[in-house]
Amino acid sequence: MAADSPTRLPGTTHPRNPRITTSDSDVLAPSLLGMAVRWSGVAGAVVLLLFALALLGDATSMLSRDTIATLVAAAAHPVVGLCLGIAATAVVQSSTTITTVTVAAVATGVVPLPLAIAITMGANIGTSMTSAIVALSFVRSPVEFRSAFAAATVQGIFNSASVAVLFPLELLFHPLERSSHWLSTRILDESSHQEIPTAEFVRRLSDPLVELVGTRGAAGALVGAQAAPWVVLVLGATLLLSAVYLITRQLHVLMAQATRTLMERALGDSQATGVAAGAALTALIHSSSTVTSSIVPFAAVRSITTREALSLTLGANIGTTLTTLMATLAVQGPAGATGLEVALVHVLFNLVGVLLVMLIPPATDGIIRLAIWLAKVAQPHPALSTAAVLAYYLALPGAVVALYVLLN
Repeated sequence: MAADSPTRLPGTTHPRNPRITTSDSDVLAPSLLGMAVRWSGVAGAVVLLLFALALLGDATSMLSRDTIATLVAAAAHPVVGLCLGIAATAVVQSSTTITTVTVAAVATGVVPLPLAIAITMGANIGTSMTSAIVALSFVRSPVEFRSAFAAATVQGIFNSASVAVLFPLELLFHPLERSSHWLSTRILDESSHQEIPTAEFVRRLSDPLVELVGTRGAAGALVGAQAAPWVVLVLGATLLLSAVYLITRQLHVLMAQATRTLMERALGDSQATGVAAGAALTALIHSSSTVTSSIVPFAAVRSITTREALSLTLGANIGTTLTTLMATLAVQGPAGATGLEVALVHVLFNLVGVLLVMLIPPATDGIIRLAIWLAKVAQPHPALSTAAVLAYYLALPGAVVALYVLLN
Protein backbone atom coordinates (compact mmCIF):
# COMPACT_ATOMS: atom_id res chain seq x y z
CA MET A 1 0.00 0.00 0.00
CA ALA A 2 1.30 3.46 -0.85
CA ALA A 3 2.69 5.54 1.95
CA ASP A 4 0.38 8.43 1.13
CA SER A 5 -2.75 6.22 1.37
CA PRO A 6 -3.33 5.66 5.09
CA THR A 7 -5.32 2.61 6.14
CA ARG A 8 -8.80 3.53 7.36
CA LEU A 9 -9.84 1.64 10.46
CA PRO A 10 -13.29 0.03 10.69
CA GLY A 11 -15.85 2.39 12.16
CA THR A 12 -14.12 5.58 11.06
CA THR A 13 -15.79 8.13 8.83
CA HIS A 14 -15.11 7.70 5.11
CA PRO A 15 -15.90 10.38 2.55
CA ARG A 16 -18.71 9.45 0.20
CA ASN A 17 -16.98 11.20 -2.67
CA PRO A 18 -13.21 10.83 -2.99
CA ARG A 19 -12.81 14.36 -4.32
CA ILE A 20 -11.55 16.97 -1.91
CA THR A 21 -14.34 19.42 -1.15
CA THR A 22 -13.68 23.13 -1.12
CA SER A 23 -14.32 25.23 1.94
CA ASP A 24 -17.52 26.61 0.43
CA SER A 25 -19.01 23.31 -0.73
CA ASP A 26 -19.16 21.35 2.50
CA VAL A 27 -22.28 23.08 3.80
CA LEU A 28 -25.48 21.39 2.69
CA ALA A 29 -27.94 24.03 1.49
CA PRO A 30 -31.64 23.23 1.09
CA SER A 31 -33.17 23.28 -2.38
CA LEU A 32 -35.44 26.10 -3.49
CA LEU A 33 -38.45 23.93 -2.73
CA GLY A 34 -36.98 23.03 0.65
CA MET A 35 -36.34 26.69 1.44
CA ALA A 36 -39.90 27.59 0.41
CA VAL A 37 -41.29 24.89 2.68
CA ARG A 38 -39.11 25.98 5.60
CA TRP A 39 -39.96 29.68 5.17
CA SER A 40 -43.62 28.68 5.09
CA GLY A 41 -42.98 26.84 8.32
CA VAL A 42 -41.46 29.97 9.85
CA ALA A 43 -44.49 32.03 8.78
CA GLY A 44 -46.84 29.42 10.22
CA ALA A 45 -44.87 29.34 13.48
CA VAL A 46 -45.09 33.14 13.76
CA VAL A 47 -48.88 32.93 13.36
CA LEU A 48 -48.89 30.17 15.99
CA LEU A 49 -46.86 32.43 18.30
CA LEU A 50 -49.37 35.27 17.90
CA PHE A 51 -52.27 32.89 18.53
CA ALA A 52 -50.55 31.51 21.65
CA LEU A 53 -50.06 35.01 23.07
CA ALA A 54 -53.72 35.82 22.36
CA LEU A 55 -54.79 32.63 24.18
CA LEU A 56 -52.67 33.58 27.19
CA GLY A 57 -54.36 36.98 27.25
CA ASP A 58 -57.79 35.35 27.01
CA ALA A 59 -57.01 32.96 29.87
CA THR A 60 -55.60 35.56 32.26
CA SER A 61 -58.46 37.98 31.57
CA MET A 62 -60.86 35.32 32.88
CA LEU A 63 -58.90 34.54 36.05
CA SER A 64 -60.07 36.28 39.20
CA ARG A 65 -58.00 39.03 40.81
CA ASP A 66 -57.49 36.83 43.88
CA THR A 67 -56.08 34.03 41.73
CA ILE A 68 -53.69 36.39 39.96
CA ALA A 69 -52.58 37.87 43.29
CA THR A 70 -51.86 34.36 44.60
CA LEU A 71 -49.76 33.51 41.54
CA VAL A 72 -47.71 36.70 41.89
CA ALA A 73 -47.23 36.20 45.64
CA ALA A 74 -45.61 32.82 44.95
CA ALA A 75 -42.51 34.65 43.65
CA ALA A 76 -43.08 38.24 44.71
CA HIS A 77 -39.56 38.99 45.96
CA PRO A 78 -37.12 40.17 43.24
CA VAL A 79 -34.41 37.78 44.43
CA VAL A 80 -36.86 34.90 44.09
CA GLY A 81 -37.82 36.18 40.64
CA LEU A 82 -34.12 36.23 39.71
CA CYS A 83 -33.67 32.63 40.87
CA LEU A 84 -36.89 31.61 39.12
CA GLY A 85 -35.55 33.06 35.87
CA ILE A 86 -32.25 31.17 36.26
CA ALA A 87 -33.82 27.79 37.05
CA ALA A 88 -36.65 28.03 34.51
CA THR A 89 -34.28 28.97 31.69
CA ALA A 90 -31.84 26.21 32.64
CA VAL A 91 -34.68 23.68 32.46
CA VAL A 92 -36.20 24.97 29.20
CA GLN A 93 -32.75 25.71 27.70
CA SER A 94 -34.08 28.88 26.07
CA SER A 95 -33.93 32.41 27.44
CA THR A 96 -35.99 33.49 24.42
CA THR A 97 -38.89 31.34 25.60
CA ILE A 98 -38.74 32.59 29.19
CA THR A 99 -38.50 36.27 28.26
CA THR A 100 -41.30 35.92 25.70
CA VAL A 101 -43.55 34.27 28.28
CA THR A 102 -42.61 37.01 30.76
CA VAL A 103 -43.62 39.73 28.29
CA ALA A 104 -46.97 38.01 27.81
CA ALA A 105 -47.44 37.61 31.57
CA VAL A 106 -46.73 41.29 32.24
CA ALA A 107 -48.96 42.46 29.41
CA THR A 108 -51.85 40.39 30.74
CA GLY A 109 -51.41 41.55 34.34
CA VAL A 110 -50.17 38.30 35.87
CA VAL A 111 -46.65 39.52 36.67
CA PRO A 112 -45.73 43.07 37.79
CA LEU A 113 -42.95 44.88 35.95
CA PRO A 114 -40.32 44.83 38.78
CA LEU A 115 -40.69 41.06 39.12
CA ALA A 116 -40.49 40.64 35.34
CA ILE A 117 -37.21 42.57 35.30
CA ALA A 118 -35.75 40.18 37.88
CA ILE A 119 -36.95 37.13 35.93
CA THR A 120 -35.44 38.54 32.73
CA MET A 121 -32.07 39.06 34.42
CA GLY A 122 -32.21 35.51 35.75
CA ALA A 123 -32.97 34.19 32.27
CA ASN A 124 -29.72 35.74 31.06
CA ILE A 125 -27.78 33.69 33.59
CA GLY A 126 -29.77 30.48 33.06
CA THR A 127 -29.15 30.43 29.32
CA SER A 128 -25.41 30.03 29.99
CA MET A 129 -25.99 26.44 31.10
CA THR A 130 -26.43 25.23 27.52
CA SER A 131 -22.88 26.03 26.43
CA ALA A 132 -21.52 24.65 29.72
CA ILE A 133 -23.23 21.31 29.02
CA VAL A 134 -21.76 21.25 25.52
CA ALA A 135 -18.30 21.87 26.99
CA LEU A 136 -18.73 18.96 29.41
CA SER A 137 -19.11 16.63 26.43
CA PHE A 138 -15.35 17.07 25.78
CA VAL A 139 -14.24 15.64 29.15
CA ARG A 140 -12.54 12.63 27.51
CA SER A 141 -9.99 14.92 25.90
CA PRO A 142 -8.38 17.06 28.62
CA VAL A 143 -6.85 19.58 26.20
CA GLU A 144 -10.08 20.06 24.24
CA PHE A 145 -12.14 20.18 27.43
CA ARG A 146 -10.00 22.94 28.87
CA SER A 147 -10.39 25.13 25.77
CA ALA A 148 -14.09 24.34 25.40
CA PHE A 149 -14.87 25.00 29.06
CA ALA A 150 -13.09 28.35 28.98
CA ALA A 151 -15.10 29.44 25.92
CA ALA A 152 -18.36 28.25 27.50
CA THR A 153 -17.64 29.85 30.85
CA VAL A 154 -17.16 33.38 29.49
CA GLN A 155 -20.91 33.60 28.92
CA GLY A 156 -21.76 32.57 32.47
CA ILE A 157 -19.17 34.93 33.93
CA PHE A 158 -20.33 37.87 31.81
CA ASN A 159 -24.03 37.34 32.52
CA SER A 160 -23.44 36.78 36.23
CA ALA A 161 -21.25 39.90 36.45
CA SER A 162 -23.87 41.98 34.62
CA VAL A 163 -26.52 40.84 37.09
CA ALA A 164 -24.21 41.43 40.05
CA VAL A 165 -23.74 45.07 38.96
CA LEU A 166 -27.17 45.98 37.55
CA PHE A 167 -29.54 43.99 39.80
CA PRO A 168 -28.69 45.87 43.04
CA LEU A 169 -28.82 49.19 41.15
CA GLU A 170 -32.25 48.28 39.80
CA LEU A 171 -33.51 47.37 43.27
CA LEU A 172 -32.33 50.68 44.72
CA PHE A 173 -32.82 53.22 41.93
CA HIS A 174 -34.84 51.47 39.14
CA PRO A 175 -32.77 52.88 36.24
CA LEU A 176 -33.85 50.17 33.79
CA GLU A 177 -37.53 50.45 34.67
CA ARG A 178 -37.51 54.24 34.37
CA SER A 179 -35.50 54.24 31.15
CA SER A 180 -37.74 51.61 29.54
CA HIS A 181 -40.85 53.58 30.53
CA TRP A 182 -39.41 56.76 29.01
CA LEU A 183 -38.50 54.95 25.79
CA SER A 184 -41.86 53.20 25.50
CA THR A 185 -43.76 56.47 25.82
CA ARG A 186 -41.60 57.99 23.08
CA ILE A 187 -42.11 54.98 20.84
CA LEU A 188 -45.87 55.11 21.43
CA ASP A 189 -46.12 58.85 20.67
CA GLU A 190 -45.86 60.18 24.21
CA SER A 191 -48.76 58.08 25.52
CA SER A 192 -48.13 55.13 27.81
CA HIS A 193 -51.74 54.07 27.22
CA GLN A 194 -51.57 53.94 23.45
CA GLU A 195 -51.88 50.58 21.80
CA ILE A 196 -49.01 48.91 19.94
CA PRO A 197 -49.53 49.85 16.26
CA THR A 198 -49.60 46.21 15.12
CA ALA A 199 -52.09 45.11 17.78
CA GLU A 200 -55.15 45.82 15.61
CA PHE A 201 -53.82 43.55 12.86
CA VAL A 202 -53.04 40.82 15.38
CA ARG A 203 -56.50 41.18 16.92
CA ARG A 204 -58.21 40.67 13.58
CA LEU A 205 -56.02 37.64 12.92
CA SER A 206 -56.34 35.95 16.30
CA ASP A 207 -59.78 36.91 17.66
CA PRO A 208 -61.74 34.42 15.50
CA LEU A 209 -59.45 31.59 16.61
CA VAL A 210 -59.61 32.64 20.26
CA GLU A 211 -63.40 32.81 20.11
CA LEU A 212 -63.43 29.32 18.63
CA VAL A 213 -60.93 27.66 20.99
CA GLY A 214 -60.70 29.91 24.07
CA THR A 215 -62.59 30.29 27.32
CA ARG A 216 -65.77 31.35 25.54
CA GLY A 217 -65.38 28.68 22.87
CA ALA A 218 -64.46 25.01 22.81
CA ALA A 219 -62.52 25.06 26.10
CA GLY A 220 -65.42 26.65 27.97
CA ALA A 221 -67.89 24.20 26.47
CA LEU A 222 -65.77 21.13 27.24
CA VAL A 223 -64.52 21.80 30.79
CA GLY A 224 -66.81 24.56 32.06
CA ALA A 225 -66.28 28.24 32.79
CA GLN A 226 -64.33 27.68 36.02
CA ALA A 227 -61.67 25.35 34.63
CA ALA A 228 -61.51 26.84 31.13
CA PRO A 229 -59.00 29.64 31.96
CA TRP A 230 -56.52 27.10 33.32
CA VAL A 231 -56.90 24.80 30.33
CA VAL A 232 -56.46 27.69 27.91
CA LEU A 233 -53.47 28.94 29.94
CA VAL A 234 -51.72 25.57 29.60
CA LEU A 235 -52.66 25.35 25.92
CA GLY A 236 -51.34 28.85 25.22
CA ALA A 237 -48.06 28.18 27.02
CA THR A 238 -47.61 24.88 25.15
CA LEU A 239 -48.26 26.50 21.78
CA LEU A 240 -45.88 29.34 22.67
CA LEU A 241 -43.06 26.92 23.48
CA SER A 242 -43.76 24.98 20.28
CA ALA A 243 -43.79 28.13 18.14
CA VAL A 244 -40.47 29.40 19.50
CA TYR A 245 -38.91 25.95 18.97
CA LEU A 246 -40.17 25.71 15.38
CA ILE A 247 -38.97 29.20 14.48
CA THR A 248 -35.54 28.50 15.96
CA ARG A 249 -35.09 25.13 14.23
CA GLN A 250 -36.21 26.31 10.79
CA LEU A 251 -34.11 29.48 10.87
CA HIS A 252 -31.11 27.46 12.07
CA VAL A 253 -31.22 25.45 8.82
CA LEU A 254 -32.13 28.37 6.56
CA MET A 255 -29.34 30.57 7.92
CA ALA A 256 -26.62 27.90 8.12
CA GLN A 257 -24.55 29.35 5.26
CA ALA A 258 -24.94 32.91 6.54
CA THR A 259 -23.92 31.71 10.00
CA ARG A 260 -20.74 30.13 8.65
CA THR A 261 -19.83 33.23 6.63
CA LEU A 262 -20.33 35.61 9.55
CA MET A 263 -18.31 33.36 11.87
CA GLU A 264 -15.41 33.19 9.42
CA ARG A 265 -15.34 36.94 8.84
CA ALA A 266 -15.55 37.71 12.55
CA LEU A 267 -12.58 35.59 13.57
CA GLY A 268 -9.38 37.51 14.09
CA ASP A 269 -11.01 40.90 13.61
CA SER A 270 -11.74 43.53 16.24
CA GLN A 271 -13.93 42.95 19.27
CA ALA A 272 -16.62 45.15 17.74
CA THR A 273 -16.73 42.94 14.63
CA GLY A 274 -17.15 39.83 16.76
CA VAL A 275 -19.93 41.46 18.76
CA ALA A 276 -21.71 42.55 15.57
CA ALA A 277 -21.37 39.03 14.11
CA GLY A 278 -22.74 37.43 17.29
CA ALA A 279 -25.69 39.83 17.31
CA ALA A 280 -26.45 39.21 13.63
CA LEU A 281 -26.23 35.43 14.01
CA THR A 282 -28.57 35.39 16.99
CA ALA A 283 -31.03 37.75 15.31
CA LEU A 284 -31.09 35.43 12.28
CA ILE A 285 -31.45 32.19 14.23
CA HIS A 286 -33.56 33.58 17.12
CA SER A 287 -31.58 31.62 19.68
CA SER A 288 -28.59 32.82 21.68
CA SER A 289 -28.17 29.31 23.13
CA THR A 290 -27.68 27.88 19.63
CA VAL A 291 -25.03 30.48 18.79
CA THR A 292 -23.09 30.25 22.05
CA SER A 293 -23.17 26.45 22.16
CA SER A 294 -22.00 26.34 18.53
CA ILE A 295 -18.93 28.33 19.53
CA VAL A 296 -17.77 25.69 22.02
CA PRO A 297 -16.72 22.94 19.53
CA PHE A 298 -14.71 25.50 17.55
CA ALA A 299 -12.98 26.57 20.75
CA ALA A 300 -12.29 22.95 21.69
CA VAL A 301 -10.13 22.50 18.57
CA ARG A 302 -8.73 26.02 19.02
CA SER A 303 -10.27 27.44 15.86
CA ILE A 304 -11.68 30.17 18.10
CA THR A 305 -9.82 31.78 20.98
CA THR A 306 -11.43 32.54 24.32
CA ARG A 307 -11.31 36.26 23.48
CA GLU A 308 -13.15 35.66 20.18
CA ALA A 309 -15.68 33.47 21.97
CA LEU A 310 -16.36 36.33 24.39
CA SER A 311 -16.93 38.80 21.54
CA LEU A 312 -19.41 36.48 19.83
CA THR A 313 -21.13 35.83 23.16
CA LEU A 314 -21.53 39.56 23.84
CA GLY A 315 -23.17 39.94 20.46
CA ALA A 316 -25.46 36.97 21.09
CA ASN A 317 -26.73 38.69 24.23
CA ILE A 318 -27.79 41.67 22.13
CA GLY A 319 -29.27 39.64 19.27
CA THR A 320 -31.47 37.57 21.58
CA THR A 321 -33.51 40.66 22.49
CA LEU A 322 -35.08 40.78 19.01
CA THR A 323 -37.55 37.96 19.68
CA THR A 324 -38.69 39.61 22.91
CA LEU A 325 -39.37 42.82 21.02
CA MET A 326 -41.28 40.85 18.39
CA ALA A 327 -43.52 39.36 21.08
CA THR A 328 -44.74 42.83 22.08
CA LEU A 329 -46.17 43.35 18.59
CA ALA A 330 -48.88 40.83 19.42
CA VAL A 331 -49.96 42.42 22.71
CA GLN A 332 -53.40 43.95 22.44
CA GLY A 333 -54.84 46.95 24.26
CA PRO A 334 -53.16 49.42 26.67
CA ALA A 335 -51.19 46.54 28.21
CA GLY A 336 -49.04 46.62 25.09
CA ALA A 337 -47.09 49.54 26.52
CA THR A 338 -46.24 47.53 29.64
CA GLY A 339 -45.16 44.56 27.56
CA LEU A 340 -42.98 46.87 25.50
CA GLU A 341 -41.33 48.13 28.70
CA VAL A 342 -40.28 44.58 29.62
CA ALA A 343 -38.81 44.03 26.16
CA LEU A 344 -36.93 47.34 26.37
CA VAL A 345 -35.58 46.41 29.81
CA HIS A 346 -34.21 43.24 28.22
CA VAL A 347 -32.53 45.31 25.50
CA LEU A 348 -31.12 47.91 27.90
CA PHE A 349 -29.83 45.32 30.38
CA ASN A 350 -27.89 43.44 27.71
CA LEU A 351 -26.74 46.58 25.92
CA VAL A 352 -25.41 48.23 29.08
CA GLY A 353 -23.58 45.05 30.11
CA VAL A 354 -21.95 44.68 26.69
CA LEU A 355 -20.92 48.34 26.56
CA LEU A 356 -19.36 48.17 30.02
CA VAL A 357 -17.21 45.20 28.99
CA MET A 358 -16.24 46.72 25.64
CA LEU A 359 -15.41 50.16 27.04
CA ILE A 360 -13.50 48.89 30.07
CA PRO A 361 -10.58 46.72 28.80
CA PRO A 362 -9.74 45.36 32.28
CA ALA A 363 -13.28 43.94 32.41
CA THR A 364 -12.67 42.00 29.19
CA ASP A 365 -9.30 40.75 30.42
CA GLY A 366 -10.77 39.84 33.80
CA ILE A 367 -13.54 37.71 32.29
CA ILE A 368 -11.08 35.89 30.02
CA ARG A 369 -8.57 35.24 32.81
CA LEU A 370 -11.26 33.98 35.17
CA ALA A 371 -12.67 31.69 32.47
CA ILE A 372 -9.24 30.24 31.71
CA TRP A 373 -8.56 29.74 35.44
CA LEU A 374 -11.90 27.98 35.97
CA ALA A 375 -11.18 25.73 32.99
CA LYS A 376 -7.78 24.89 34.46
CA VAL A 377 -9.40 23.98 37.79
CA ALA A 378 -12.18 21.99 36.11
CA GLN A 379 -9.93 19.96 33.80
CA PRO A 380 -8.74 17.33 36.32
CA HIS A 381 -12.17 17.12 38.02
CA PRO A 382 -14.87 16.58 35.36
CA ALA A 383 -17.37 15.03 37.79
CA LEU A 384 -16.99 17.92 40.20
CA SER A 385 -17.31 20.37 37.32
CA THR A 386 -20.58 18.76 36.23
CA ALA A 387 -21.92 18.94 39.77
CA ALA A 388 -20.91 22.60 40.04
CA VAL A 389 -22.70 23.49 36.79
CA LEU A 390 -25.90 21.73 37.89
CA ALA A 391 -25.74 23.32 41.33
CA TYR A 392 -25.18 26.85 40.03
CA TYR A 393 -27.89 26.81 37.38
CA LEU A 394 -30.47 24.42 38.85
CA ALA A 395 -30.05 23.27 42.45
CA LEU A 396 -29.24 26.57 44.19
CA PRO A 397 -31.79 28.83 42.45
CA GLY A 398 -34.40 26.06 42.60
CA ALA A 399 -33.82 25.67 46.34
CA VAL A 400 -34.26 29.42 46.90
CA VAL A 401 -37.59 29.42 45.04
CA ALA A 402 -38.83 26.29 46.83
CA LEU A 403 -37.81 27.61 50.25
CA TYR A 404 -39.54 30.95 49.64
CA VAL A 405 -42.77 29.27 48.52
CA LEU A 406 -42.75 26.93 51.54
CA LEU A 407 -42.14 29.75 54.01
CA ASN A 408 -44.85 31.92 52.49
